[in-house]
Amino acid sequence: MPNLVIRREVGWERKPTTYTIYVDGGTAGTIMQGQQVVLPVEPGRHSIVFRMGRYASEALDLSIVEGKNELLECGHELKAVPSFFGKLLGPKSFIRAKRRGTSFGAEERKVPRPDRPKF
Repeated sequence: MPNLVIRREVGWERKPTTYTIYVDGGTAGTIMQGQQVVLPVEPGRHSIVFRMGRYASEALDLSIVEGKNELLECGHELKAVPSFFGKLLGPKSFIRAKRRGTSFGAEERKVPRPDRPKF
């Protein structure tokens, strides 16, 4: 079964906040700053939205393929500015969500990396 692998960036916040993750309109989980969450999903088309109170991301419409994981990233649109300015931008501009690609699961991580030269 494929997974959604979601990472949330660490940004400026006065207090810790939680994003709620919605898949096809239903609550699928939550994510905090700096956290990574893995959610199993069925293959096919899905719509993913992140919400925090009245703020929400634009919907990400994805086509999930059997045997592949979708890599997503979310975070505040404004990284070094107080969240007050997010209120001025509107509820759909404050949370950013991006697709970062796909992976083939655990086997991909077992491929050794070449050694970097030491200076």
